[in-house]
Amino acid sequence: MTEALNLGFLQKFLKSKTEDEKEFQKELKKLYAERSKVREELEIAMNNYNHVTEEGLMDFYIYQIRSQQVLEQYLIREIRRLEKQRTA
Repeated sequence: MTEALNLGFLQKFLKSKTEDEKEFQKELKKLYAERSKVREELEIAMNNYNHVTEEGLMDFYIYQIRSQQVLEQYLIREIRRLEKQRTA
């Protein structure tokens, strides 16, 4: 009977580990997708900045570039935190 209890516990433990891994992979994939999207938007803003001549629009694109850079840095920190958490 003890073996049956241990086996049930082990099955639950392994199941929870695989569910945790799936959740981790899902969250990591979401962060990488968001970073990719931010990177694309950053490249578009930089390209637009390089082709604009009006000062008001230049200020707008400078703001947009900086905000995308800050967002990308945040996502990179979150990815690193999540990966570090996994290895700990």
